[in-house]
Amino acid sequence: MTAEETISAGVQVTLLIAFICVRSSSVWTDYSAYSYFEVVTLCDLIMILAFYLVHLFRIHRVLTCISWPLSELLHYLIGTLLLLVASIVAASKSYSQSGLVAGAIFGFVATFLCMVSVWLSYKISCVPQAADGPPGKSSIQMVSSSPKWAEAASPGASVRHPHPDTNGRARVPEAAPGRTDQ
Repeated sequence: MTAEETISAGVQVTLLIAFICVRSSSVWTDYSAYSYFEVVTLCDLIMILAFYLVHLFRIHRVLTCISWPLSELLHYLIGTLLLLVASIVAASKSYSQSGLVAGAIFGFVATFLCMVSVWLSYKISCVPQAADGPPGKSSIQMVSSSPKWAEAASPGASVRHPHPDTNGRARVPEAAPGRTDQ
């Protein structure tokens, strides 16, 4: 399991526990606040399960018209904000009822895990991924600074440098040092 799948499973478990704690509480001090908490936890739980099934059955490979990382990022952003508001409201209206306090605490834990998921989704979908190689170098820098690029060409073939010279023409690099077969 990857870190994202582990966190997603943790969010699902904590949301389920929060829902059960609030639902099984015998005394509700504010019906509308806890109904809102139940709706938010259930909707968030269903959406996380839907994204989990999309990745499990590889539906994201079939439906390529949807940007799945971006949609997952938006889901986690909206769900995290709604869950944070619901947890704050549930905590403020609990009046020391143990089931309601436990539900609010698990709501805050699920909010924290959702924030971690938002960060991971942002890292995956919005931050450009670097190519393999030393940190701090882009793939173009690595290709152009590699000492083996001239040796990879067959003898007599011209290797074009990706950057043009001042006249707009592509530069043909000089032969590698030590090579005399031109």
